[in-house]
Amino acid sequence: FDMVLVDLSETVTSLAVTEELDIMQALSLLLTPEGILVKNEHYKQQMAEIFKYRLQIQYPNVPVVCSQSMNYGSNKVDFLYQEMKEHELNSDNLFIPPMENIEDPYEHYQDYSHNTTAKYLCKDPNSSDDDAHLLLGDLSKQTASPGILLIMEVDNVTASLDLSDLALVTKALVGGLERVGYSMVTTSSSTQEQKDGASTGFITILLQEGYVVARTWPAHSYCGLDFHLWSKFDLQNEGGGPNMASAQLLRLGFPPLEKFDLQNEAKYSLVETLGGASSASYRIAAGGMYGVSSWKEDAKKKGPRVTTPCEENESNNGDTGDQTISKTKVDPQVAKAIFEETMEMIDEDDEDGFVVAVICGENAKDCSSLEVVSSGKSSSVVSHVLPLLSCPGLASDDSSTTPSLKKMKECENELLTTILGFTTVGKKIRAIVIDPDATYSFVRTAYKTLRAKKSLLFGEKLYAMSVLSATEDDAWRRNLIQRFRLDVMEGWKPEFITQVLFRDDDTTTEMALSHTGDEFFVRELVGAMERIEERTGLTSEVRDISGDRHDYDPEWTALHFRAGHYDQVDNWQQYQSQQPVGYQTIFQLEPKTKTTSLALSEDILSNAITQALTRSGLSLSSEEPPHVGTDQGDGCVIMVSFVGGNCVILWDGRIHIDISLFTFAEDRELHEEVESRFVIRVPTTTDDNDDNEMIVALRDVQPRGYGGVVNFLSDLVGPDDGSRVRPIWAAKDGDIKYDEDGTVMVDVLPPPSVEDVEAED
Repeated sequence: FDMVLVDLSETVTSLAVTEELDIMQALSLLLTPEGILVKNEHYKQQMAEIFKYRLQIQYPNVPVVCSQSMNYGSNKVDFLYQEMKEHELNSDNLFIPPMENIEDPYEHYQDYSHNTTAKYLCKDPNSSDDDAHLLLGDLSKQTASPGILLIMEVDNVTASLDLSDLALVTKALVGGLERVGYSMVTTSSSTQEQKDGASTGFITILLQEGYVVARTWPAHSYCGLDFHLWSKFDLQNEGGGPNMASAQLLRLGFPPLEKFDLQNEAKYSLVETLGGASSASYRIAAGGMYGVSSWKEDAKKKGPRVTTPCEENESNNGDTGDQTISKTKVDPQVAKAIFEETMEMIDEDDEDGFVVAVICGENAKDCSSLEVVSSGKSSSVVSHVLPLLSCPGLASDDSSTTPSLKKMKECENELLTTILGFTTVGKKIRAIVIDPDATYSFVRTAYKTLRAKKSLLFGEKLYAMSVLSATEDDAWRRNLIQRFRLDVMEGWKPEFITQVLFRDDDTTTEMALSHTGDEFFVRELVGAMERIEERTGLTSEVRDISGDRHDYDPEWTALHFRAGHYDQVDNWQQYQSQQPVGYQTIFQLEPKTKTTSLALSEDILSNAITQALTRSGLSLSSEEPPHVGTDQGDGCVIMVSFVGGNCVILWDGRIHIDISLFTFAEDRELHEEVESRFVIRVPTTTDDNDDNEMIVALRDVQPRGYGGVVNFLSDLVGPDDGSRVRPIWAAKDGDIKYDEDGTVMVDVLPPPSVEDVEAED
């Protein structure tokens, strides 16, 4: 996929798929190489561990919820340099305005990172397919047997296929399945009369690899399909077009669908068999069958795998490696370009310029940063420079040694005198520059002194920057810039800290920068990096931007949009078109206490389901007796028709039982009664003669029907007269109008003002 949107709870995202793969890493495998994964809320640390590029956007003043953060991850798209695209979604209700109204494309950027150590899942071109499989495990013994149940609704089946001719429909379905590569075992069919006199056809097809149940409504040109597989899952999707199993089934008459993945191509071919004009489908992870001959091949073809090839110098841990890091002092010309172009980012509140404090070594003549600020390109915007020269005795550049407390105290007093003398100029310091030759002991002392007088020296707009050689010996500079952000700039908004690398073939130079008070910081940073590249010939790489843009606003009033503010034509038409004709529950049963097998058989299960159905008041079909399939593997399939519906039991041969129960009537209590009566008739004794208990491990309940069904009948009609209920999301009656041909039209109102909402409330 080009984009995967994730809205899952923290509990779910913390789950493991394999011993080495969590949910978010598994979801990242759904992406194309250039794809983007989006996760709502704060998730920056986890995303940074998975993706090469990560971005967090914070949207303020969002209707209802106040603010909303989104985290984006990609291994190819660098969000800092990717141009925005206008999608021409013009609506007064859109939170993000058209691009022509966006002054700053980075206005909502809060955190960004370029991660060379992310767990970038890619496939070594020299590895085998098995090596790329992330869930293969030991193939010496079958330890699991999953299945897939594909639910399909086929509307508007063409007149070329008579759905009342069950023999013809069966022949078409079987032919399509066999062309794909499935092996048919047996088929059966029957019809049932509805209360309105219309007939419904039931077709069951037992395969060596699974089963198909088709229910036809000729009067409505509708066919519902259940396609359950326990083997050869890949044939549902493989090859595309007419060679896919789901495509062959639905070949009964579907028009071309938009092809956004292989599964859709499969459904296209299946739908084409039926000749339908529209379709809907979804999958349910269900039980399978132990003992099938192809289980090893099936295991190799299912589950997560890495398909994106690694690029040159990339490995599966995502580390692209670093160029050789400079072990010498920072090049003065590089430092000059970095300082000057970064100074250009500072907005000029005062026509006379701003104040810069420069933390130097002992000798002002050796302080290159002081010269840059005083007489270089930046001198035109700098009105005053405050040089802070190192005290004698604090000139050691060894961060592991500590001068005596006496010397540090004396130095603090000297610095304080210098700083207090400067305050007479009447201006606040806008920028702090740490010279590459300044020592650890003195910079730390200067930091403590500046922090102690921050209310006197600084306003709420401040830059603190340092250029370093990107070695471990210089890491203290980066840490002190972080301390300025946390201690000096605390509470000021917006605030950011960034780490930028500048590279050539031989060296790496780093800039660490903390900032507060500039709404356009990210935009200005990108521009400054481009200018530095131009001047130095180096390649810049923004490794990290961490920020906080917005203050809590206690006066903010939530904005609530009403239904009438949205174009509801499509929603309303889809709601009205729904025609539920059935009710289906998929029960998945397993022992409450973990075990490896149960003392079950096809006779026990066949008796249990027939007794459960009849004891629940359902009459078994005299036209179609229960059918039991036992040659597919270690388990069995039992297909039962009764007046008003049908049921399929699938036992995997060990401990898992699936019950697929369909009835025309929506009756939840009836379905649960059948399940409970079935469970009490299933022996819970294991092969070790231990008592156990069968429980419903999973339950999926869904309406079946045509017209884009997503609601149950009870959701759509009232309890009294059976008329269609108007949903609470629909516009008020006065907002609904019809044009001359009867098409429903909805007047879209302009977004409400806060006053409008308060007046309505």
